[in-house]
Amino acid sequence: MPTQVQLFEVIAIQRDVSKVGMDLSSVMNLVVKRLLNLLKADGAVIELREGNLMVYRAASGIAASHLGMHLEVDASLSGHCVTTAKALFCNDATNHPLVDKKASKAIGIASMLVVPLIHETKTVGVLKVMSTQLAAFKKTDLVLLNLLSEQVAAAIYFCEQLSADKLLQLARRDEMTGLANRSVFMEQLRALFSINHDSQTRFGILIIDMDNLKLVNDSYGHRAGDELITEFATRLTHALPYADCIARLGGDEFGVILNNLLAQDALEPLQRQIREHFYDDLPFEGNLLPLDASIGGAIFPDDGRLLSVLIERADQRMYERKRAKKEVRSNDMVENRFAHQMTSVRSERKLN
Repeated sequence: MPTQVQLFEVIAIQRDVSKVGMDLSSVMNLVVKRLLNLLKADGAVIELREGNLMVYRAASGIAASHLGMHLEVDASLSGHCVTTAKALFCNDATNHPLVDKKASKAIGIASMLVVPLIHETKTVGVLKVMSTQLAAFKKTDLVLLNLLSEQVAAAIYFCEQLSADKLLQLARRDEMTGLANRSVFMEQLRALFSINHDSQTRFGILIIDMDNLKLVNDSYGHRAGDELITEFATRLTHALPYADCIARLGGDEFGVILNNLLAQDALEPLQRQIREHFYDDLPFEGNLLPLDASIGGAIFPDDGRLLSVLIERADQRMYERKRAKKEVRSNDMVENRFAHQMTSVRSERKLN
């Protein structure tokens, strides 16, 4: 039987999932992250069945960088779990006849445990934990995993009035902004990388980090911060209407995929174009919220011929821009403006 500590942790996870509500993507991400500690797993994923494919829609630990990965339903342990609606143990991924061995080797999986996610009478996906050690999971782990799979299935159940397409949309979209989420961003990036790899056709990515979100949250509360995120997403979409994918990667970070770039320096004018859409501050309840962004870009194959290198290069350039801004503005103009506004508000309150 599971220990009392483990059962308490399951209850805590279930409670936190309930707080998230109908945001299916957030529910899935919360569960896979908390599973690492609960089962001492090295990785955890939720895969949803999409046609003949099993797609990583939430991933943590060693599987985190493989978000958006596709597996064939007919050639994977996850696919067999979906087809049979039965939990499956795999003590040795290198020898199991149902395992997609190429994918397991890429992630570093030695053993895993998979349980089905059942919506009404249909198995729509799986919850899977993995380890770099052989035979890492036991029957007590199955009990705990079943408890949490029911919670994820319940989140899907409460969306039962929606069509299957709508359910998948919930798993693919960021609830606050309506943009694609990190899973879709990585999925499309992998697909584009695969298509362009042999021909070496250029494509670009942008990693965009909002400036001032923490300042807004601290000064005016998270409702103002949420308004800023939503407006940021809207202006970003208007700035790049032809982008192949615009996604909220999480928190204050966004990602953009741009296919068929002709020149090595094609990203620079696009970055200027984005910044132009953030010149005007956002009016919010009598205050002006500052909109600005730090942007880093990378182009395949000029900046890297590996996907991981490309993402890292764009990320580094984004942080270089952010650091440069901080150095130039040692007495940050935005903070001074906020301090002035907050002083005015306090003065008005005293007068009243």
